[in-house]
Order: sequence, then C-alpha cells, then structure tokens
Amino acid sequence: MTLENEQHLVQALRAGDQSACDELVRRYYDTVYRVALHLTGQPDAAEDVLQETFISACQSAHHFRGDARLSTWLYRIARNRGLQWQRSQRAPTVPLDTDEDEAMRMVIADLRHLPDQQLLSQELFDVVDRAILALPETLRQAFLLREFEGLSTKEAAEALGISESALKVRLHRARKQIQEAVRRYLDDAESP
Repeated sequence: MTLENEQHLVQALRAGDQSACDELVRRYYDTVYRVALHLTGQPDAAEDVLQETFISACQSAHHFRGDARLSTWLYRIARNRGLQWQRSQRAPTVPLDTDEDEAMRMVIADLRHLPDQQLLSQELFDVVDRAILALPETLRQAFLLREFEGLSTKEAAEALGISESALKVRLHRARKQIQEAVRRYLDDAESP
C-alpha cells in the first residue's frame, strides 16, 4: 500500500464512506486478528475484539490525525480493546496460537548463533514460545510488535505510547530473556 492510497483511504473513512470501511477491514483483518488473538488467546474473543476495533476505527476516523501510519492507529485501538477484554476476564494472556509457527521460526532464525538442525526442532519452538509467554507484559508487547507485526521502532513506540529509547530497552530485555531460555535449553540438551 502506498502512502497516497493510505491517505485516500483515510479521507474516505473521514467522509463516512462505507466502502472505505470495507477496504480497511480487507487490508488489516489479518494483522488486527493476530493482535487480538495474542491478547485474548481465544479465537471467539479475538473475533469480538476484531469487530470492536473496526467499528471503533470506522466511527472515529475523524479523530485519526495522520501522525502515524493507519496500521499503527489500528493496532492501538485493537490493543486497547484487547486489554479491556483481559480486564473483564481477569485472566492473563494465554499461549500463542499454533498458526504462528512461521512467525516463531522467524524469531528463532534471528538467534543466528544456532545451528540449522536445531532450528528445525519443534521442542525448540516450544521453548521460545514459553519464553515469550514468560516475558512481562510490557516486554512481550514490545517484542510482538517488532518481531511478529513488523512495526518499525518508531511505530511500535507510538502504538505503546512510549519513547523509542524505552522501546529499545524493552526489546533488548525481551531478546536477552528469550536467548537465555534458549541457551538453558541447549545446555540441558547437551548434558549427558
């Protein structure tokens, strides 16, 4: 999507064009659903958060200032809706859905010091998955935005309402904790 297309979409949303809302859903459905699923851990609840996110976005498009990308604004709405759902359930975030295997492979591949044959291990994917889930919520959100959703540092910081330097600190801590969990796993696997 080019910036020009995004600007046209925003203008149409602000004008109340229903086809613009349909286009917004078409473009960002998968991304918003993944965010909702990460926050709720339940497909049905994620669908509810998804619907609430798009309804809110279409109804409040006139509030979108254009300081950030449209996807960042949508993420922030989805995150707020997901956190509202979490508070209403009084339940912690649950494990990532198995549909995230490819994203998990990308995270593991980023740990470049590991040999290829170890990257293929489902057990190692599980170790990384558990390590991500064990992160404090603030670190996990920063990590998921950058590594899973592909937002830039600036976009992720804006979505979380923190400075870029604070985001970088959170990312560093998250990566360090995940790498330490992988190192412990590999040390245990090599022990007789």
